[in-house]
Amino acid sequence: MADTTANTSPTFVAGSLIQFTQTAPGQYEAKQVQQPTGLPDTLFDSKTPINWTEGPVSISGWIDLSSLNVTLNVSVMGMALGTVVGDLHQGIILTVNLMLEKGSLTFHLGSGNELMVKVALDGIYNWSDDINILKL
Repeated sequence: MADTTANTSPTFVAGSLIQFTQTAPGQYEAKQVQQPTGLPDTLFDSKTPINWTEGPVSISGWIDLSSLNVTLNVSVMGMALGTVVGDLHQGIILTVNLMLEKGSLTFHLGSGNELMVKVALDGIYNWSDDINILKL
């Protein structure tokens, strides 16, 4: 559902799907359902795929090595936040404002020609680091 009332890009609401099942009398299971990435496999034909997880952050997607454009699906604490698209030369900032985790993830080009993510999270995970995800 998009909110286009502001002068910025549309806002999309994302969430996690939970399957809640009674497994026996008095016993229940709440299981998070895996969500599709939303990226067709054909997008990876001419691009380098990215699949990275550390701590509460998971990133999948691709990078076009000729332009350094990226398309990344980002999850924090198992919750799919959405897909960010941009140019590593300019950097991409994703502000995280969840109930249990707040902060930002900044994707940028490292000085040694790497895809980097600067993690600044405060909440359950107090984590601040600049991490090399992929050597380009």
